[in-house]
Amino acid sequence: MPRVLRASAMGLTDLLASHESFHVPEFQRVYGWGEVEIKRLLGDLTTALGAPDQRLFLGTVYLATPEGSGSAQVADGQQRLLTASILYAVARDLSPPQDSERLQELVMSPVTGQPRFMPRDRDAA
Repeated sequence: MPRVLRASAMGLTDLLASHESFHVPEFQRVYGWGEVEIKRLLGDLTTALGAPDQRLFLGTVYLATPEGSGSAQVADGQQRLLTASILYAVARDLSPPQDSERLQELVMSPVTGQPRFMPRDRDAA
């Protein structure tokens, strides 16, 4: 059966909420972002929050989604997705309860109760 490729543009929040879990295949490179890259992403996100009528392009993310599965394999975009998930978790922890509920749904799967994006064991450090 031929594979179907779909492309869609969506915001980071919609992307994180689009799957119950994200997995990084073993053949992908290790998570390698350091302070410089994380600060750059955080700065871009902060700038975008100050201009809500503007869109911020974070780059293309490639996911492989097995049919009928709520999970996605990350073919490209691991660095950005994992870092964004960490930032959402920090924002959740620092937010007042009325705001943290929506962030909790983005960080944790309401179905499994597990984090949507977990790094591989070799990337966890």
